[in-house]
Amino acid sequence: MKKIIILFIFLAGCSQYKIETDLNSTKENVLSNESFLRYSSSRIEKAIKENKSLSGVAHCHNGDIKEGQELLRNSLEKNKDNPDYWNQVGTCFYLAHQFVKAEYFYQMSIQTAKSKKIKYAPAHNNLGVIYLRQRHFESAFSEFNQALKIKRSFQTPRYNLAHLYLQFGQNQKALMEFNYLSRSAPNDPGILAGIATSYTLLGDLKKALSFFSKIPRKFISRPDVATHYAMALYLAKDYEKAFLVLKNRQPTQIKVIRKTGKRLLKLIEAELESQKMAQR
Repeated sequence: MKKIIILFIFLAGCSQYKIETDLNSTKENVLSNESFLRYSSSRIEKAIKENKSLSGVAHCHNGDIKEGQELLRNSLEKNKDNPDYWNQVGTCFYLAHQFVKAEYFYQMSIQTAKSKKIKYAPAHNNLGVIYLRQRHFESAFSEFNQALKIKRSFQTPRYNLAHLYLQFGQNQKALMEFNYLSRSAPNDPGILAGIATSYTLLGDLKKALSFFSKIPRKFISRPDVATHYAMALYLAKDYEKAFLVLKNRQPTQIKVIRKTGKRLLKLIEAELESQKMAQR
């Protein structure tokens, strides 16, 4: 499985940000064999030692973009006919937030695979994430589905599709995909949060809160999880707990999560103030 690892990118609130880190087992991390976006620096360094062919993109995942790109340039002649190589180049540019270049190299990966009369799922998935950033939703949906069509067992395109379904209110479809993923990793906090959020949007607050309660405490402060959990608690009229969950959430650069959290906090504070007034 080493050849697959870190070839995929996935959505995490807004996909360029690394929200979850260092999940320790396959039961905690449904994407453990496909992506390094949830790995700590120490685990990435260990992987570099174990698999030198991935050292360039691994350095990029570890924040050393310049070193990673230099290593990839040095191996160009050896790997120019390998779709894996161009996918890794694209991911280094993606991690550097150079999305136009990332898209170009993901397309090159797909074309290189076609020239060898093969299909290459990771580049289709990663291109889908780029399209999603550009708000080309139908193209993103098509690329995630194409990746799954090539290989149904890949988890990352399914994970991305589940989040895309949530974004467009197809909550039952999202729940179905998250439930499928949970068979492989029942303790994955991202999957548990996805199931819980699906139930919130479907109006089943009892099940939503049950799944939120299964998420380990260290992940409850994750900004996206905290915001969705607080929303479920707010709808269940547990305003005090909703307030504490939001107050303890980690800061985030993701604008939509930050704004949603601020608006929700105002609503919660208004309800708490209303309760105080009623008790006087």
